[in-house]
Amino acid sequence: MDSATEFLFGSCVDSLSSTLPYPSDAVSVPAIQNPFGAEEANKFIAAFSDAMQQIAYRERMGTYNNRAKSMAVISKYLEPIAHQALERNKTRGRQSEEPEDSTLLDDFVEKTSGKSQAVEGRNVNAFISSEFT
Repeated sequence: MDSATEFLFGSCVDSLSSTLPYPSDAVSVPAIQNPFGAEEANKFIAAFSDAMQQIAYRERMGTYNNRAKSMAVISKYLEPIAHQALERNKTRGRQSEEPEDSTLLDDFVEKTSGKSQAVEGRNVNAFISSEFT
């Protein structure tokens, strides 16, 4: 998850910074504080997993669509990143060569002429694909 978000967006979700979950039948669980930001990473991962399950259900059940809650969490994470990429594209302008630190998101922004919804849609599609590779 971390490498996919870093490659695609240039921003890591930091899922590895949180503690590992304990099984539901664990007798005692030590009280460990998660580092700052780990709760947001856990929410993002849970929402992404749920959205993937909902997509799989939709494939089998037709028009079934119950992923709005999960997509809201995912969008909350992706929107600021997409807006930063749009701003970078505006300030960068049309250069003949790409900078070294260019991400796949920067390429999406350039190809979609800076349309925010198109950028977000492509982000989610590419992110889902990256999880299967």
